[in-house]
Amino acid sequence: MALCSVQLNLEKAFADFFRNPGHFGFPHYRGKRRDRPSYTTNLIGTDIAIRDAGHLKLPKLGQVRIVRHREIPAGWNLKSVTVSRSPEGQYFASVLFEFPEPDVPEISAEPGKVRGLDFSMPELYADLDGNRAGSPKAYRKAQKRLAREQRRLSLCKKGSNLKSLSVVQIHF
Repeated sequence: MALCSVQLNLEKAFADFFRNPGHFGFPHYRGKRRDRPSYTTNLIGTDIAIRDAGHLKLPKLGQVRIVRHREIPAGWNLKSVTVSRSPEGQYFASVLFEFPEPDVPEISAEPGKVRGLDFSMPELYADLDGNRAGSPKAYRKAQKRLAREQRRLSLCKKGSNLKSLSVVQIHF
């Protein structure tokens, strides 16, 4: 299935290019510096599965020990797994699930309970009573540190060891 997924990705890249050439650009081959070693496999039968004991079953590899970052709700169906390797040699598995559409209750507008919201550039929104969202402004708080790290990164050579650089994380 890994070759099938590569073929589907190639077909999608060419279809996107011919539909809108200026936006997507011509599909290019993988390169030494721009690719990330990865492979994708799709579910057929029971060849992919997540075990309760912290293991992921993959074709050709068998049981692989994993660290799960969140619980999988009941009713979600496994679709595919992409295993990728970072430049530091760590392996990551991205798991794609299909989940049922949530039941959204219908909202009835009662005359006294309707609230109007206006877009506000600094605070995201403001309602009719003057209440504001009070966004955390995480990007603005981390902007100085981000600029410093980008200056350090600009002095590094492409493909060099970047372990000494700290990672700037912006949480929303």
